[in-house]
Amino acid sequence: MRASIKLFLITLLMIPATLSAQDDFRGFSVNPRMGIAYLSNSNMGVHAGAELCLYRNQHIYSAEYISLHEFIILGNAEFIINKVGFYYGKYWGHNWYRYQFQAGLGPVWGRKIISEQYASYYTVGAFLKAGAKLIPFKFAAIGADIQINLNPEIPNLMLMVGVDLGKLIKHD
Repeated sequence: MRASIKLFLITLLMIPATLSAQDDFRGFSVNPRMGIAYLSNSNMGVHAGAELCLYRNQHIYSAEYISLHEFIILGNAEFIINKVGFYYGKYWGHNWYRYQFQAGLGPVWGRKIISEQYASYYTVGAFLKAGAKLIPFKFAAIGADIQINLNPEIPNLMLMVGVDLGKLIKHD
């Protein structure tokens, strides 16, 4: 788990150098996200996280962290899932809207109840994400995504909404 967090932080620290090395850089955004998830055992969960995206020539490079907890009113959650995803994808659209599709890999870890005791796990997940954004300003957008998290422990489907802040369209 610590190695995943270190890799994520190193990636974030290297972004300014990457941006200055790109002559055709188009944009970037920071996206806080939240939503609901449908777990493989028919339970529901709530999640929150953040994503950092780089946009260049209709390609998206992104990294995200999401923490997902089973939705329980009374008692303890049976599942807690954390994931760090590294994605590559494409986007299409004009200045006021955008469609995107991404695929990625990353570590998935957490804990789940087995025989009334928590057991920790750590595995690798494969992720697919598709979404759309409305871009009313050059620096802000409202987006919605659907994401499939395929992993051997707790596969899930997530619906996300969020706000994107950054350089989202080309400034003339």
